[in-house]
Amino acid sequence: CRVHLMKSVRFAACQFPVSGCIKSNRDYIVDIAKDAAGNGCDIVHFPETALSGYAGVDFSSLTGFDWSSLSMYTRDIMTWAEKLGIWIILGSCRQTGRMSRPRNSLHIISPSGNILATYDKRKLYGREKVYYSKGRNPLVLTLNGVKCGFLICYDSCFPRLYESYRKRGVQLLFHSYYNARNINGANSLDDLILAQLRTRAADYGMWISASNSSASHSRLTACVARPDGSIVSCERHSTGFVVLELPDQNLGWMYHNRSD
Repeated sequence: CRVHLMKSVRFAACQFPVSGCIKSNRDYIVDIAKDAAGNGCDIVHFPETALSGYAGVDFSSLTGFDWSSLSMYTRDIMTWAEKLGIWIILGSCRQTGRMSRPRNSLHIISPSGNILATYDKRKLYGREKVYYSKGRNPLVLTLNGVKCGFLICYDSCFPRLYESYRKRGVQLLFHSYYNARNINGANSLDDLILAQLRTRAADYGMWISASNSSASHSRLTACVARPDGSIVSCERHSTGFVVLELPDQNLGWMYHNRSD
């Protein structure tokens, strides 16, 4: 099976210890974006709720949340995207109406410093429904000539979401996670999340950039799953990123499983 890409793109899947401090998260995001730009990256990809922090873990409630600071630091990161000339895929949350809970979101910030579009997490797990409302729509954008899709964490458990992106011609999927600060350490989920990524990439013939918080214990390191099922990844519980450039010339065996 051959996977064809129209143009080249270099991207970074990032990790840092996301917290409830928006200012601290902003500092990590800007420093990593600077380093990624210095490494020639066109796109830098951050974890779920990378700027806002994750409700229920990093803070107990979104009641009284500092939306003013979130807005201020979002604008600051938009300015840095323009300064660096880089796409920033930013995990955060957003308000959608007075009577609705906020949404767990990914903002796609362009090198011109604008939010081109926002993806809202469509599948909420357990108590997430206490804090967030779910999104309803997929998001497909062409970044640097490559057709890209977007998912957040628990979305990974629903293969039809990947299938819908394949039908739309997505070649590169940005999947942001927050599965960290697990006080009981490693368990079988560490293996399952990675196995899901490898399988989804191979089954749907796409590259998957996976970004996660590195706060201990983190169940997934930032990594890229390739269409041959292989993985390139960061070191667990460290701040940093892994870089991959497409077209990817070093793929192994792949299979063609589309219906005739």
